[in-house]
Amino acid sequence: MHVRFDERSYFSVFLFAQNTLIAEIFVAGQRIFPIATTGLRLILLRPPDPRLESPEGDDEGEKSAKEDRRQAGEVAERGFGGEHVSEGIW
Repeated sequence: MHVRFDERSYFSVFLFAQNTLIAEIFVAGQRIFPIATTGLRLILLRPPDPRLESPEGDDEGEKSAKEDRRQAGEVAERGFGGEHVSEGIW
């Protein structure tokens, strides 16, 4: 699923966990930040991880990337700053 925001940016879904959409922002084809969104509110999680760019066959890089995505889902599920994560908006 791709949703176009303007001529040069879009986001691409890579994980859906516990009714919270986890996505990546791309600008002009370059990945900028992984994000979590609840409803229309976007929360930046962290800068891109160079381990995600590791060559194919690098199991450590893949394991680290999966762990980062799992942790991002847990943070999004708990909410940010004590806020409740809305369900079913997307």
